[in-house]
Amino acid sequence: MHDEIPLGRIAGFSVKVHWSVLVILWLFTWSLATTLPGAVKGYAPVAYWLAGAGGAAVLLASLLAHELAHAIVARRCGVPVENVTLWLFGGVTTLGGEAKTPKAAFRIAFAGPATSLALSATFGTLAVALAVIRTPPIVVSVAWWLAGVNLLLGLFNLLPGAPLDGGRLVRAYLWRRHGDIVRAGIGAARAGRVVALVLIALGLAEFVAGGLVGGVWLAFIGWFIFAAAREEETRISTRQLFSGVTVADAMTPSRIPPRMDHRRGIHPALCARRPPLGLPGCRAGRIDHGFGHAEAAARAATRPTRHHQRA
Repeated sequence: MHDEIPLGRIAGFSVKVHWSVLVILWLFTWSLATTLPGAVKGYAPVAYWLAGAGGAAVLLASLLAHELAHAIVARRCGVPVENVTLWLFGGVTTLGGEAKTPKAAFRIAFAGPATSLALSATFGTLAVALAVIRTPPIVVSVAWWLAGVNLLLGLFNLLPGAPLDGGRLVRAYLWRRHGDIVRAGIGAARAGRVVALVLIALGLAEFVAGGLVGGVWLAFIGWFIFAAAREEETRISTRQLFSGVTVADAMTPSRIPPRMDHRRGIHPALCARRPPLGLPGCRAGRIDHGFGHAEAAARAATRPTRHHQRA
């Protein structure tokens, strides 16, 4: 992703926010501000919008906690973490490598949903406590809303298909069962496509039934999951296809006659349809046949010309 705004470091991890977070922040604010009047009456419109904005901000912090849980467990399992980014569909934790074992992969994947479910229980308990001490009903309603959304977030992420956390759990299970991480990854990605199609169908059904906003949003999420699952399957299949292929297997030699000037010889090779990855005749930093030092020859051969500077 691009256009992220760095927030700094939390628990030792680089945290960024994509501009699309403003979209979900507005959607959650609008959703809460328009549903609260039906649950608790007697407040001014501005109170509902302030409560909606506050609830949306706390929910954004809950999403961050979900991703930080992934990052913390990954670090404990010896997997480097590059950054944590919040964006339109929640968040993403970018890891710098793969888990070494299926057990570690399972723990990393489950940490996020477990945190969301724990937050749901926490907000639910808080709502009960606030009601007992006679806190204003609008505050109690926001706490119940946070409990419900975190519950939904945790359960949704447990759906068994990549790129959701549930798909990572399926991948860890298949990896342990078959001992093949590639096969496990492809299986989880295909399961993700099935889950996505179900979500799209449910979204269309809700749209037809009159739930315009909810139906479109659910179908859009399903489309995103389908595209991400297909991309993940392609990436895994491509990696499997090229596993074991060396640079020498892909290299196209371009032989230069001993008496040819190196500028005339190297330039056509670099402009060929399949540019060479190396030139034979190079040994220990020198080009044979009186070409001189390899570094000097490379500088002369790759000096920009008018042709190379054209747009």
